[in-house]
Amino acid sequence: MHPPDSAEFRRFWTEDRIDRSLLANSHRMMIGLNVAQDWTRVFGSLVVSGGRGKFLTVRHSQDHSVDVPDELAARLQSIGAAGDPSLSKTVQARQDLADCQSGLVEGLGQLAGKYVDRILGVTVSDPGFWCRDFDGTILYQSGCDPDRLAELTGLNVIDALPASDLAALGNGRFLASLPLWFMFADRQMRGATSSTLVLVLDHAPHWYMLPGSDGLDDLLPEIVAGSIFEETPKHQLSRQLQSLATPVETAESGLPVGALLVISNGQSQAELVQFLTRMEQNGLAVEQITPDSELAPCDSIAARTTAMLGMLFTDQLPSNVPSLTGAKALRMLGRLTPGKPFSWRNLLAVMADSHSTPMRLRDAI
Repeated sequence: MHPPDSAEFRRFWTEDRIDRSLLANSHRMMIGLNVAQDWTRVFGSLVVSGGRGKFLTVRHSQDHSVDVPDELAARLQSIGAAGDPSLSKTVQARQDLADCQSGLVEGLGQLAGKYVDRILGVTVSDPGFWCRDFDGTILYQSGCDPDRLAELTGLNVIDALPASDLAALGNGRFLASLPLWFMFADRQMRGATSSTLVLVLDHAPHWYMLPGSDGLDDLLPEIVAGSIFEETPKHQLSRQLQSLATPVETAESGLPVGALLVISNGQSQAELVQFLTRMEQNGLAVEQITPDSELAPCDSIAARTTAMLGMLFTDQLPSNVPSLTGAKALRMLGRLTPGKPFSWRNLLAVMADSHSTPMRLRDAI
């Protein structure tokens, strides 16, 4: 990966108009913002991607973060805990959060230098406000104020990522599965040889089994995922890590598991250490993910996967995985709010050049 001011990066954006037009369609920029689960911090990543749709790749990324003011974080936490907050408090808190987010967007935009006009938009992920209706239906409200954020930054905003999956009777969970597959799966075009197990140890530890792909598979890979529940402080990971022995030995794709990637902010539970040692003894390559970033690994990866979900939205590629969310069909994730006219026209031009992936009739309806 190359920084925006390097010669290699400048090669992507040659001054020749024809080459520049061609490269603009293959190397795109998107900002991803991910708000911490306790609303105390916003993590951001400026991602340069290559390829489109199911062939999406990350070429470069720059990460940064800002603190949410204590008073605002406390208000957001109280709204989320209330279940039925007042409208005025919710609207004001979302507007104040947009003010905080806009400063981070401005800082990430500066990292793009003279290529700042190539940023297609800002994709936002946050804890949101969740509750259940009288009949058990999951109700969701994004914590982002997209109109204010678009006004302050001038960029297009994509937010409310779980909403369309929830509307299709899904649970809005495991939405990062497809971006993680793009980043970490074995995707050799001449024939993948192995599957990859990714262990994410953040506020809610979970795992993903990412099958290998030769590029000739169906619209979505057969990703398998699960949560690692914290049953008791003393035995935080032991039972769930033990259950991972089965998917480690046999992946859904039929390909053997060739690598175990651990994304962790520094946890050192004894159960985890024992599990990794056992996997290495079994001949599995174990790697700790440490992005070249000022952010902790979990925070950096979360911001990057958010940006990639925005890229998939511009490619008009459904990015929920019904087998994981329980949705009745594939759905594009996100709600688009236009930015200033230049940014909006830029995004429309890119989306017009995207050819939607063929879908099975059952999923298209």
